[in-house]
Amino acid sequence: MDIIKRRGIMKRKLLCVLLCAGLLLLWMPMAAWGADTSCTYIDENGVEQSTTATIIEGSGPGETLTSGWYIVQDAGVIRSSTVTIDGDVHLILADGASLEVTGDNDNAGIDVSGDSLTIYGQSLGTGVVTVTGGSRGAGIGGGDGEAGGTVTINGGTVTAKGGFNGAGIGGGQNESGGTVTINGGT
Repeated sequence: MDIIKRRGIMKRKLLCVLLCAGLLLLWMPMAAWGADTSCTYIDENGVEQSTTATIIEGSGPGETLTSGWYIVQDAGVIRSSTVTIDGDVHLILADGASLEVTGDNDNAGIDVSGDSLTIYGQSLGTGVVTVTGGSRGAGIGGGDGEAGGTVTINGGTVTAKGGFNGAGIGGGQNESGGTVTINGGT
């Protein structure tokens, strides 16, 4: 075979590989952060407030939420691995919305160790978060050997189940609970 034919075959193979990779990316479930949106929430005193928050939507692996405001607006938002809190994070559960998180082994479902997470509901309080910690991790708080950080719940329905030897909300195996404040919600 001459050099020109071999180059043509190589180019076609490369294009096929790139096309297949592109199609696989399109078919994968995506975790997504949407654009910022104006929204309301009920604060720790039961007063409706407004803010701008980043929308968390879709399904996929866990992610890191950095200091700021986030909102779950849809039902069926799922994270298949640990969501890590980095800084002072405020999470609004819109009425009718749901977030489900399952933590990795040795990690919390929502890892707050050393940081701060505040959860808010909206006026009807029908937003739901359901969190399960990985083995030896809390549902919300710390992983194996990590304290729970600071967790405040002001509204919505929060169900947190720790992994083996982890708290529902608090510390992971062999560690203290951190600070947990519940001002409202279920």
